[in-house]
Amino acid sequence: MSKAMGEPEVRRRYRVWAVLLTIAALCIHLYVWKRLSPTGADGRRDYGAIRLADEGNYYVHCADRVADEGLGYLTTEDSLRSPPLPWLWLLLLGRSIILARLANVVAIIAASWLIASIVRDRWGDTFALISFALCALGYQVVQFSATVLSEPPAYVFVCVALWAVHRADWHNRSRYVILAGVATALAACARPSLQLWPIAIAGVFILVWLQRRLHRKTPPVAPGWTLGRVLLLLAVHCALMAPWIVKNVICFGVPKVANGFGAVFYLGSEFRTDGDEPVFSGMDWPNHTVQGPGGHMSLDGERRLVEAAKANIRKRPVAWLQLAIRKVGRTLIGGPQWHFFPGATFRDKRRLDGGVEASVVFFWWSVLGAIVTVCGIGGLVMRSREGGGVFLVGIALALYMTALHAATYALPRFAMPMWPVFVLGSVALLARRPGKPALVALTLCWTSIVAYLLLAFAWRPVYEVSPDRSSFFAMTAERTLDPADASGMTIELDNRRPAFNTCIFVTSRIEPVDGKRTVGAALELREAGATAGFESSSAIGFAMRADGRPHTYMLSVGLNRTWRERNWGAIRLRIDGVKADQVDALRLQIGH
Repeated sequence: MSKAMGEPEVRRRYRVWAVLLTIAALCIHLYVWKRLSPTGADGRRDYGAIRLADEGNYYVHCADRVADEGLGYLTTEDSLRSPPLPWLWLLLLGRSIILARLANVVAIIAASWLIASIVRDRWGDTFALISFALCALGYQVVQFSATVLSEPPAYVFVCVALWAVHRADWHNRSRYVILAGVATALAACARPSLQLWPIAIAGVFILVWLQRRLHRKTPPVAPGWTLGRVLLLLAVHCALMAPWIVKNVICFGVPKVANGFGAVFYLGSEFRTDGDEPVFSGMDWPNHTVQGPGGHMSLDGERRLVEAAKANIRKRPVAWLQLAIRKVGRTLIGGPQWHFFPGATFRDKRRLDGGVEASVVFFWWSVLGAIVTVCGIGGLVMRSREGGGVFLVGIALALYMTALHAATYALPRFAMPMWPVFVLGSVALLARRPGKPALVALTLCWTSIVAYLLLAFAWRPVYEVSPDRSSFFAMTAERTLDPADASGMTIELDNRRPAFNTCIFVTSRIEPVDGKRTVGAALELREAGATAGFESSSAIGFAMRADGRPHTYMLSVGLNRTWRERNWGAIRLRIDGVKADQVDALRLQIGH
């Protein structure tokens, strides 16, 4: 805001802009809610429909059980399928899904103003308005605000915790430290993955405190913050979490808020799906074969999944570390498959979803999301060196959540509670006066963003995988190239029924064909006992690179009903338009 204006005029303009932005944010949230709501038989939108399975399976389910059975339900193992806050929130709102979703939207917008309040105190009105817009209108925030998932309340209480820490910075009062501890506990009661956040806060503060002592720096870690106050925050958090955890220890013998860790731990260590959503690899959920009859949210299923995950890691520790490093990027900005599925690039997304919708999502999530996240990390690091409690708390959250999901399972919506931290860091970087450290940080941020965007536009086959992907499967059939079959090859399978999540691997090295760098290919099936030839109607088509270098492709039939429910007599690989001297190192493998 212009300094030439009088103070009352500046405040008035700020309020006007704040009201306009609030109305705009509310309209956008409600519009996206409408767009994502399914249409009933009468053609009208059903705003209370369960559109995400987790909403009904966990939170609505537990709210209904508590309402029907009373508090006695909390002594049953089934109550571990949800943390306490989401179903309690539903009960307080009369189990009205529409009312709960609307309340979540309003709470998220209000919490975003808490982040704007932090920014306004530190850098003024203009940056405060920018921070509110970025915070309230983040892609994942808007996508999941009108749900009854655990992410919306977790987001709200993360904002409250950051605001309370800022106030402790600003006013040097212990009551704000207590409020921060209450907020972190409520966030963990909504999203159990946040229950160790205060321990991460204590760890970061202790490291910074030790670093300053070693360098004989007299300024405190942050104005208004001492190790005593950090321990106070941790004590309040633990005191509020203790009753629920003690109840679970008494009833079930487990010190936890809720089940669910086993599933994310196992799925994140499943090398066959590359630790990602199984649908991206064309597979069904692999945990079904491990979790047992009780399901993944039972204590027995939890134990089985944790043991299976540990076995995967012990068997291939180096591969698991490499996978965890890749999942850091997935946690922070999402992998290409999350942004462009079922395609592999932005061009695929435009072709499949339409130009306007694909472009809006790309620039909103892929571009703006990457910019805010990367610049946010740079801003947090830059500002934390100056000694700011809110930035150290933000760094603790970012480090803890990133490490947790890199080691377990990385879904974009799991990172939603980190979004306010990245917004705060981005604004902090923009508000800093130009200097050499800031320029270095900005250069690194923009370089990484440009590299990401180039990756988004680079063509690559949808089914291409790393050469070592097949090593994680048990192979049941294999054939290498016969030079006479350059345009195709066949594997006779003798009436074989495909196993669960069977995958077919194709390895090839193809020279450019008539100047083209890609060729078309397809896998065709002949059912056992069939008198006719291969069925073109069941063919799985895909593109292969023709650049003279070896490439590997993985095609799963786990979600293909035609292939999954038939007995296989033979499989044929067909490659279009190639000659014998243009194909080399061709291999076909079948594994599960």
